[in-house]
Amino acid sequence: MQGIPFLGAIPTANWGTTEYLHFNNMKAEGLWDPKHGDRHSRLVIIGVNMNKPLIERKLKEALLTPTEDKALGGVKGWRLLPDGECSRARVLMCVHACIFHSIVPSSYPVQ
Repeated sequence: MQGIPFLGAIPTANWGTTEYLHFNNMKAEGLWDPKHGDRHSRLVIIGVNMNKPLIERKLKEALLTPTEDKALGGVKGWRLLPDGECSRARVLMCVHACIFHSIVPSSYPVQ
């Protein structure tokens, strides 16, 4: 089943009254980005007996520090890296550590 497309992905020439109303509401609420419109990504983690503070801490640890960001040259430097070079590896290591070593209750049979 396909959901409703992001409004920012629809040419404004194809917008009707409903789309303009939605756009104006999002803009008023600060939910409209001039470059990306209403497009965004969300990370959703679903589970039972998970350690929410630990998950949040581990995900924050996966973020670049200001020193690392500066060493890479900021956004311009990141854009020069091969697709996903650094960020994918850091996030995968973090998620693996969280899920398989810290979050899953010891009573859960990991297969």
